[in-house]
Amino acid sequence: MSTLAGTRTLAGTRSPCSESPCPEGEESEDTLAGTRSPCPEGEDTLAGTRRRRLPLRAHVPLRAHVPLRAQAEESRESLWTAIRGTKGAPFKAEDLAWHTRLEMPTIREYLAGLTRAGYLEKEDSPAFQARTYRLVRDTGADAPRVRRDGTEVTQGRGREQMWRTMRILGEFSPRELAVSASTEEAPVAPGEAHSYVGHLCRAGYLRRTANGRPGHRAGTGTQARYRFLRHMHTGPKPPQVQRNRQVYDPNLRRTMTGGTT
Repeated sequence: MSTLAGTRTLAGTRSPCSESPCPEGEESEDTLAGTRSPCPEGEDTLAGTRRRRLPLRAHVPLRAHVPLRAQAEESRESLWTAIRGTKGAPFKAEDLAWHTRLEMPTIREYLAGLTRAGYLEKEDSPAFQARTYRLVRDTGADAPRVRRDGTEVTQGRGREQMWRTMRILGEFSPRELAVSASTEEAPVAPGEAHSYVGHLCRAGYLRRTANGRPGHRAGTGTQARYRFLRHMHTGPKPPQVQRNRQVYDPNLRRTMTGGTT
């Protein structure tokens, strides 16, 4: 196994609404989710310094029931944490494979995207030797969401904004949520807000406080109102609506069925 130059630290990453049917919605799946089987516990040596292995949680393989999109996000987070842990020292893809136990195609795809997006730079390597990278743009703990060609992945940003905004608003209608959560770069459509609110209500994150009333003419009715349940703030990642209409919480790493119990 190749070594990382220098001494550094690698941190481990790793009430129901049944009065009316909830709107449907779904999310596409991502494929950046390769894993490797776990290795025996022990210690490794980096740059001649004997040190403890990463915390066990960082090495737990992704579970079969975790949706593909959530697996992709966990893979990115694990890789980005390992890259930031180099603190600018040169590293190779094999080093990341050792510390994250992800498959090499997954690692190479993310490294290619980070390089084209300007987060990493390649260093000159002798012929027939593994390519070496260096972190040149550290943007913080959140892993950059980039494609192989370096373009940013914007899918799901609207739901991230809605998840954050609904906790701030406390009580809202889907239309109010869409307006408050929209940004110039990622506007949220009223229909998307209505769909997402309905799924979260059914999964137990929200409670309906007032029913909607249809108007005599288009646009004259009132929308139902919802309250965010503070004890359902499970973490920073927005719940994901799967193709089977179930809601998966990436913070708890499980499917929600109307509460946290």
